[in-house]
Amino acid sequence: MTPDAGRWALVVVLVAASGCSALPGGGTAVETETATPVAVPTDRPSYPPGVGAAGVDGPQRLAAANGRALDATAHRLERTVEVRGPDGTLRIERVQRRTADGVVIATLSIRGDGPVGAAVENRTRYRESDIVHSRAELADGRTVTNRLPASSSATYFFGRALPRRLFATGDYEVTRGTDGQVLLDSTGAVDLDRGLSGVRAGSPRNVSVGATVTEAGLVRELAVAYDARTGAGSVRVRLTQSVTPRNDVAVERPAWIPDADEGQSRPLNATV
Repeated sequence: MTPDAGRWALVVVLVAASGCSALPGGGTAVETETATPVAVPTDRPSYPPGVGAAGVDGPQRLAAANGRALDATAHRLERTVEVRGPDGTLRIERVQRRTADGVVIATLSIRGDGPVGAAVENRTRYRESDIVHSRAELADGRTVTNRLPASSSATYFFGRALPRRLFATGDYEVTRGTDGQVLLDSTGAVDLDRGLSGVRAGSPRNVSVGATVTEAGLVRELAVAYDARTGAGSVRVRLTQSVTPRNDVAVERPAWIPDADEGQSRPLNATV
């Protein structure tokens, strides 16, 4: 290569590197446009399993996620049902505690002179290993104790079946909440097939539902209201439920468990 050729090569390299459009000898280089990167949003909202922007599109997936979250989380679950009618108010209170190692205790109490009678006044269920111990105080003064198989403990405890029934029918409006949670509100009457456990009344009418669901699918808060009829007239049923995850949940083994296999009777199973 001659000295002049070397100089021209150096000039061309420098011109290309500097972005200049002029070339020696009066020529013009074609400018190459550089594309400006466009930012792609990475914070797209996520939803719990079975929930999308338009509502609940997978009720079975949502119910399964709620069940998994209850099993995986030490928690305290509280549910209150009030039945108001022309003759008074009946109040049903449930508290369920689950420890980090899977021990569960659930208590039920029913009080009031409301329009719907109850066969059970107080009940405690305690699950350890593969056994569920149950003790119920009946309205007629009897006390019934049972030992039940824990393989079907979802039947004996609560927090699972009711959300599954509520989200299987009806349309829900979805609103973004805090910490990845979503709020679900029914936009029309929900077709609840039967009433709540412990409420002996006719088919629910005018059902409304509101819920707060975490990103993992745990139903943290639930509110249900509906009308129903009894022999005494119309009643209004209201339910509120909350789940509080807590790592310090402690459960003591009830003192009556050693006698749990005496006085056997049929299991008194909860349905929700």
